[in-house]
Amino acid sequence: MRIIAQKNNNLNTQDFFYNAQDFFYNALTKDYIDAINLSITYTKDNKIVIFNSPSAGGAITNTINTSTFGELQEYEIILLEEVLRNLNENPIKKDLYINLTPSNPIILNDTNIQEVTKQMNNYVDEVKQIIDKYKNLTINLHSNSRNLVSILKQRITNYKIGFSITGNDFNFIDVDYYVL
Repeated sequence: MRIIAQKNNNLNTQDFFYNAQDFFYNALTKDYIDAINLSITYTKDNKIVIFNSPSAGGAITNTINTSTFGELQEYEIILLEEVLRNLNENPIKKDLYINLTPSNPIILNDTNIQEVTKQMNNYVDEVKQIIDKYKNLTINLHSNSRNLVSILKQRITNYKIGFSITGNDFNFIDVDYYVL
């Protein structure tokens, strides 16, 4: 069994994972933690950011997607590239699982399908551009969006791709791993 740490509201106690800096320090230095899970999305100005994944993630994601990175400075929102750079420089290596959080669900129709597909492709391409700089890190990518997983599988072939099962969506999808 592998233990994968994820910063979320359930673990935000002063005893263990109080803030992002403490979270990364503890996740890296605790021997019983095998990997780190990071939830990411993009800002209005197309910055890929890591955020605390609360149970009401849709509201948080919408706020991030409609704000610039500068507008989010008062919150614990961190650039993915900054975290990967710091983890790459750390002598302790842990596997990374990166959850590509989709923007708020949009009902696809004939008028918006091209725009939404372009937006998802750009998101995946930007993530790929960032993670490809850090070949020393073991990075795995997953999402709870079947559309994003499909794009990941097409555009990113040198990383393991997973699917995060939510609700009652137990339909098979050909991936390297599942997140429950």
